[in-house]
Amino acid sequence: MNPLTPSFWLLIALVALIAEFFSGTLYLLVVSLALAVVGALLALGAAPIPALVTGSAAGVVGLALLRRFKRRRSARGTAIDDPDLGQPVDVVANRGGLGTVRYRGAEWQAEFDPVDLAPGSRGVIAGRDGNRLKIVPYPQGPTP
Repeated sequence: MNPLTPSFWLLIALVALIAEFFSGTLYLLVVSLALAVVGALLALGAAPIPALVTGSAAGVVGLALLRRFKRRRSARGTAIDDPDLGQPVDVVANRGGLGTVRYRGAEWQAEFDPVDLAPGSRGVIAGRDGNRLKIVPYPQGPTP
């Protein structure tokens, strides 16, 4: 297939779009859109060099917008709305600060602070990093 034909670029854009469905990062969506811009410009009769430059510019702008979107979204304080924060968990295994906890009937990957939280003890969810829960010791208050 000739790389100067619109169908070549549109086919690669379709492959990138399908790959995006499996990754879910949105970066391949931007790449797919940039490739589609090149294909569309070539289909409209643009010369290859201006089409490639415009597609590259579209990719750079798209990546900048995506980065801004992700930064704004993470700064929104999603942890405040997390209903799992403060919930108790049971420590199942701890291997140097990383391990597993039992929470809501399932085992979850966990990161412990302090790192020496013993298996069999209780902890509390203090945050999360993706699907990894950040666990602190269960508060020890006075017993009645």
